[in-house]
Amino acid sequence: MSTIKEILDRLSPYKGRILGVIFGFFMAIVILNYGFFRSLVIAIFIFIGFYLGKQVDNRETLSDLWERLWRNRNG
Repeated sequence: MSTIKEILDRLSPYKGRILGVIFGFFMAIVILNYGFFRSLVIAIFIFIGFYLGKQVDNRETLSDLWERLWRNRNG
């Protein structure tokens, strides 16, 4: 158990790089399997899902989000 903790402690300063490599590898597999434009659509839907999930976590309702998006367009 302490060995795993030591490894995690040593890798902690590089967690951004490690996550970046994992993300890049995942995106490469998706692009190779589905093509660039289909992968782009998947990435857009993932981003929209992440954004809406973040709003739910912040307890913002859909009407609050809608009002914030369209508030400056009325005048």
